[in-house]
Amino acid sequence: MSERKPIVGFSEEYSVKSDFEIYGNEKQFMMLKFVKKTTHAFFWLILFSNQAHAYLDPSTGGLIVQAIIASMVGIGVFFTNLRMKITSLFTKKKQKNVEDE
Repeated sequence: MSERKPIVGFSEEYSVKSDFEIYGNEKQFMMLKFVKKTTHAFFWLILFSNQAHAYLDPSTGGLIVQAIIASMVGIGVFFTNLRMKITSLFTKKKQKNVEDE
């Protein structure tokens, strides 16, 4: 097994470990390598495919448009709520003057 190479700018205690040193078990290490290679091969095949021979009917197109619109609305609501929470931290709440009758 090769020696660990320290990360530049850090002491020896912070060193880079190989996948084999992390998992320790040779069987787990081999399985990890297999999964990585299979995943890479799958994505390369999808990325460079020539023809798809696929059909999208109108309802599928409508579903895709609906998902895109819902995502944009959800992102807008998220950031609006986030902005309101941050601004509420820096603003004082107005207290109502309640007069005793």
